[in-house]
Amino acid sequence: MNDVETATYAKENGHPPVAAGVVLVDFDATLREWGELFEFKPPLPGASEFLHWLKDEGYRVILFTSRLSIVWHTAEGRDPARGVFEQVEFLRAYCDKYDLPFEGVTAEKVPSIAIIDDKAVEFRGDWGKAKRRFKMLVK
Repeated sequence: MNDVETATYAKENGHPPVAAGVVLVDFDATLREWGELFEFKPPLPGASEFLHWLKDEGYRVILFTSRLSIVWHTAEGRDPARGVFEQVEFLRAYCDKYDLPFEGVTAEKVPSIAIIDDKAVEFRGDWGKAKRRFKMLVK
């Protein structure tokens, strides 16, 4: 799809045109096992291949992580600006080390066509199904 077709597809499927081609991918417990902040655990099986597939298909991969959350750094007693800076540098180094393609990093839910996250509860118009999925996630 070209840019116009992608933007049209996004708009016709309930996404703002700026979301066209953007996929948010969580880092911890999605791309790699949850662990220490500066630990270089290898990516989970299939993660690298999936990100490369997204890139090859023309999607823009944005890492979506609470590692950049000012609220989290503050609650942990860290300087938020320093904490965010250190995490951005770590994420860049991690993705370079493991050849994981990405175009940006955010803690904000930016416009996208999909969010891939271990903690997501998909909503498809049925709150009963969402409740059952939620209960499975938090037990």
